[in-house]
Amino acid sequence: MEYKFAKRENYENYASGRVIHGFPGVTNYPVRIASEVFSRCKSYLSKERNIILFDPCCGSAYSLTVLGLLHHDCIFSIYASDINKDVLEIALKNLSLLSLKGLETRKKQIEDDIKMFNKVAHIKASKSIDYFKERIEPQDGQLKTKCFRADTNDFELFSSLSFKADIIFLDVPYGDLVHWKGKSKQFGSILENLSNVLATGGIIAISHDKKQKYMSDDFNRLERLRIGKRIIDIFQLKERLYAKQL
Repeated sequence: MEYKFAKRENYENYASGRVIHGFPGVTNYPVRIASEVFSRCKSYLSKERNIILFDPCCGSAYSLTVLGLLHHDCIFSIYASDINKDVLEIALKNLSLLSLKGLETRKKQIEDDIKMFNKVAHIKASKSIDYFKERIEPQDGQLKTKCFRADTNDFELFSSLSFKADIIFLDVPYGDLVHWKGKSKQFGSILENLSNVLATGGIIAISHDKKQKYMSDDFNRLERLRIGKRIIDIFQLKERLYAKQL
């Protein structure tokens, strides 16, 4: 894949376990790829700022936290959901890092570790927090976050959510770890569900492996990106269906 937006640079500040909390058994999405996909999705929107971002399979919210830190200036709010209540506890901690207060709390924890253990890793983590604060501090307003438990297959719930996302970005579990309910054998039901919480003109990006095929007659596929074993499909609801949302 050719990168159009995400620069080749050192992303070590965003490494899982340094400042952003990790979770056992949860894989972390590559930072540069996440930034590239977000930027491509953003390029299809009619607005540059005040973007509402949603990940319905957020896991530890690692990707959302990374995107919030990298693109803090154009994101208004971030919503995160997952069916696993245990991983959501880590997601809440990670999303708190998108505020100065959250970063200060995390820095105090790391400074306590420095006093107790004096490890190089903790000193680097403290410097990473200072780096993040510089990215956030000049911005006006407070990036809003909300984390909640939800099954992506719950049609009634997704029909009743109060927000509409401009960008929905999800990295679905691979292989036999996921089974989407619904009438479509090609995983189309997840697109149908997510259309209920998609803003007019909004974009859905789904990262998956080659065995999973996402398609729906209600959507146009704008792009397909291939990176190793990973495939990323970028969708937009067809224009004839926008009127139903209004």
